[in-house]
Amino acid sequence: MKKILLAFGFISITSLAMATPPGAANSYFSTHYTYTNATLDANSVVKAYLSLKDALVAGQKSQAAEAGKRLATALTSWEKQLDKKVFAKDGKEALNKAVAIGNATDITAQRTSFKDLSTHLYALLKTSGTTTTLYWDYCPMAKANWLSDKKEIENPYYGKTMLNCGSVKETLEP
Repeated sequence: MKKILLAFGFISITSLAMATPPGAANSYFSTHYTYTNATLDANSVVKAYLSLKDALVAGQKSQAAEAGKRLATALTSWEKQLDKKVFAKDGKEALNKAVAIGNATDITAQRTSFKDLSTHLYALLKTSGTTTTLYWDYCPMAKANWLSDKKEIENPYYGKTMLNCGSVKETLEP
């Protein structure tokens, strides 16, 4: 009987020593799940941004407004997944500009907000990372940058008037 109790005690102590701390298994899952959600939300943000950029290139203010609203929704979702410090300044400013674009009825106002939106989203993606290759383009006439998923320049600030005005200034890699 003593041997059984000693064996049981040894097994219990060994099990406790090797036991996973409370919540550790859930901690891994939560961290992994949050990372996955943040990645999916980042992809949604980039997709909505590129849709907005394409609408501005085409001079389609109603599509730009809709894309601005989708971008605002995606940014709001992404904000919940990112560290508050990461999203703090640039994320909030990008969100404000996306909302402004969604509410604007004038393409000139949309393009003006797009300048600041692009700068803040670029800074946010530089901090948080991207899962797709993006190009940081610059138009000297507009004195403004934008993100693109293509190396070929398609200027959202002047649309078809000056479609190819600009150059790639940086490549953001995943």
